[in-house]
Amino acid sequence: MELNVALTGNVQNVQFELNSPIQSLWVSAVMDVEAVTLLYLFNPCNRLCGSISLGMGRFIKEIYISESVCTMNGLRHALMQGTYTLLIVPAAVMGAAHIQLQIETNVDKSYSEEYLQDMQSTPAAFEDIVEDSPRYYKGDFHGHTIFSDGHRTIQEAIEALQKKDMDFMAFTEHNMMPFDLPKLPCLSLPSFELTLPIGHLNIHGVEDLGILFGEFKTMNSYEAVWEGAVNCFGTACNLSLNHMFMEPWHFSYSGFDMSKLNTIEVICDPTYPSAAKANNQAVDFLDFLWQEGLIIFGIGGSDSHNKEDELYDGAQEPSVYGDPATYVYCEGLSVRNIIEGIRKGHSYITRYGNLIIEICEGKYLPGDQISEKVEFITYRVRLENIQIACTGRFILNGETVWEAALSGDGKEAFYVLEPVDQPWWLRFGLYDTSGNVIAYVNPVYNRVNKCQNTVFKNLYDRFGERYDQRNIIR
Repeated sequence: MELNVALTGNVQNVQFELNSPIQSLWVSAVMDVEAVTLLYLFNPCNRLCGSISLGMGRFIKEIYISESVCTMNGLRHALMQGTYTLLIVPAAVMGAAHIQLQIETNVDKSYSEEYLQDMQSTPAAFEDIVEDSPRYYKGDFHGHTIFSDGHRTIQEAIEALQKKDMDFMAFTEHNMMPFDLPKLPCLSLPSFELTLPIGHLNIHGVEDLGILFGEFKTMNSYEAVWEGAVNCFGTACNLSLNHMFMEPWHFSYSGFDMSKLNTIEVICDPTYPSAAKANNQAVDFLDFLWQEGLIIFGIGGSDSHNKEDELYDGAQEPSVYGDPATYVYCEGLSVRNIIEGIRKGHSYITRYGNLIIEICEGKYLPGDQISEKVEFITYRVRLENIQIACTGRFILNGETVWEAALSGDGKEAFYVLEPVDQPWWLRFGLYDTSGNVIAYVNPVYNRVNKCQNTVFKNLYDRFGERYDQRNIIR
């Protein structure tokens, strides 16, 4: 079966009937112009069962599903007769364009392993504990492969993760999720990056991507798509605003209610040319939000697209998975525990090495709300495997209250907050010799003043008024 679809610039539905018994299904799409366009395939039960991304990356532009072979962009399931629907979503403004679709059943296809699922593997359930030790688990909440616009194949990504000794990894492909991956050397967090002209939002811990894209036909603006994603996934997932100050992928949805976020990416793709300034701005903006009374936690993500030998112009280090690493404290390693831990702020981010954090001799974790009872807060941080010269700072209610050089492994920072009967929050950070953030520990706090207006434009305007003199915005 061949179908020629003229694109209208809006979301379109293309339906086709399959009436004979189906042992395999093959869908191919070719576009006559180079423009990012997304296709989502729904079976007769309205279940998302395949996806194709045109105009981006080098993953194959076809879906194949059978009992013995399944591409990573297809759902392994018993194929059925009935009406199938292809949802076509233009991801950018374009002129006249056509998509040529080919659809065949009961044909045999062969593919390179880089495109295939491991037919023997079974993804871990979200509650499955893969390690039961209570500790900080190391991972990366933002990375890409050839499934979207990354340069690494899945096998190359696996080899890179093995070198970094990671406990978990979130591959956050643009508006897509593989239905199954070959087995990784660490826990895989099912995630994707909602990628729109108004901003990028990582959504971690996704059990069913179809609940969002099944509603695309009712969404007539980027803002509606963004709000739809937040409403679909905000209860159970981690919603993380990505590289919000990094041009040209900065956040610009002025009417968004920032209180709906769980996390903001404060250290992202640190070897990218404009990353240092953008990351510093994100840290300062997050400090401002805490001061305003919004409890949103910091997160890290490499946003790595490159192979290890591919450096950005002027960079001395490659962009790799695990730089930065985010360490999340959990009683045991599972998808559910990592998501809950990061939503609670039980985490810190570092570019180099790791930290030993003791708050009130281990009584509290980063992100904890400390009892209203007035008490001394003792806060100790020891650097491990961090060899570069850096400065440590304790930040209390947005102001630096302790600062010292911490050059070399094993150095310690220590601060005591005396009892105070007023709202406070306290965090720790590390900065390199140029003043750029290289580590961020989420705050502990007793209480915050409730923010009166949480719309992004209002917050951003107030942030600019307060911080322009420090050259944070401009």
